[in-house]
Amino acid sequence: MVAVRWYLRFNLSYRDVDELLVERGVEVDDVTVYRWVQRFTPLLADAARFCRHSPGNRWHVDETYVKVNGVWRYVYRAVDQYGQVIDVLVSARRDADAARRFFRRALSTVKVTPAEVVTDAAAVYPGVLDELVPQARHHVEQYANNPIEADHSQLKHRLRPMRGLRTDKTAQVIIAGYAFMQNLRHGHYELAIDTPPTTRVAAACTELAQAIWPQTQPRFNTSADPITQRRRRTSRERRCQRRVWSSISVPDSPGRAPIASSAARPPVLSSPTSRLLRGRPDSPAGSWFSPCTPRAS
Repeated sequence: MVAVRWYLRFNLSYRDVDELLVERGVEVDDVTVYRWVQRFTPLLADAARFCRHSPGNRWHVDETYVKVNGVWRYVYRAVDQYGQVIDVLVSARRDADAARRFFRRALSTVKVTPAEVVTDAAAVYPGVLDELVPQARHHVEQYANNPIEADHSQLKHRLRPMRGLRTDKTAQVIIAGYAFMQNLRHGHYELAIDTPPTTRVAAACTELAQAIWPQTQPRFNTSADPITQRRRRTSRERRCQRRVWSSISVPDSPGRAPIASSAARPPVLSSPTSRLLRGRPDSPAGSWFSPCTPRAS
């Protein structure tokens, strides 16, 4: 979790995080750090949504550009009058469908209807706002959208150390993670409120890591009855033993009995595979695999 926090908080690449972890005795690959970011960033944001402050009633909405796999993509972003990032959306097009999808996503995420929406002079916004938030006042004026324009620069500054985004899905996760970390730094979450601002992010991520810990553990099927679980366990053990036997090739020798074919082998009833490999007499297969068994006359 420390690697994910470093990557989202500071202007670091995956290789930079890899080097910092090596200095602390943790040897991982930069691809591993990438997978950690893609795996745990949505979990952290989802766990913190209950502690998020309600956004203001004045939204500044605008779109910017990022390059994904060599192709320009549009990033719809919205901030309120207090600087809280409401939501982000990566889209391949800049049209009414993309704007409508962004507003539906933002409204369903924060559960708040704005009283005023400030946008640029794009022709798609009036129709979308009249459809989704008809009671909101649409404000279009020069320099009125400067807060979101200035906020775009922070996103571009954070993306600069990277070698580039590869897919729209990973771009959505990373840009949303940057927005989440920005809100966490500026105190828009009810997390680590008793800690100073310099250690707020570390303390909040520690609390969230404890919250998402059960979701990161492997899940087992505990609903089956004991008999079914024992049958499944026995089936897995038999499959494992068959793989072991298929990989063993022991040539015949004058002092040992020939190994029986798979059709003549008795059924395996013992679970420990090591006893079969050692050929103990107490094993059901000891009579045909034991090295002390004399050759039949």
